[in-house]
Amino acid sequence: MALEDSWSKVLLELADDSLLFPIQLPQGLQIRTLDPNSEIQAYVDLHREVFQSESMTYGWRAKATRMQDYVTALDLVVASEAGDLVGFCVAWIRQLATGELVGQLEPLGVRASHRGQKLSRSLMTEAIHRLRKLGAERIFVETDRQ
Repeated sequence: MALEDSWSKVLLELADDSLLFPIQLPQGLQIRTLDPNSEIQAYVDLHREVFQSESMTYGWRAKATRMQDYVTALDLVVASEAGDLVGFCVAWIRQLATGELVGQLEPLGVRASHRGQKLSRSLMTEAIHRLRKLGAERIFVETDRQ
């Protein structure tokens, strides 16, 4: 048995997504892609608020949007009509040495004031549908043990 450790990860594999269906978002909210040209700081601020951590920085997030595996269509946010970000989910897709395409969801978060509205489920469902359209055969969700 591994010792508990705040940096340890849990990987969950999605076996069957046939029961996933879009959820009606509360009025005034929409899921869309992050604009990497104008919303990186808003994303960083929300990430820090959600995870109560200063580990996310503008520089790191900007660099992530230029990574080889980055796909703009997989960088999802929930935004208000005014453009305020209240949730996020970043999905990644990559090809294994075997040729299989796999997807990963990480990170995902929702502002405390908007929790309980199924926004996380909505973000995950949208990300999974987009990963499947890109050919992902398996999809993993990565989370910290805590």
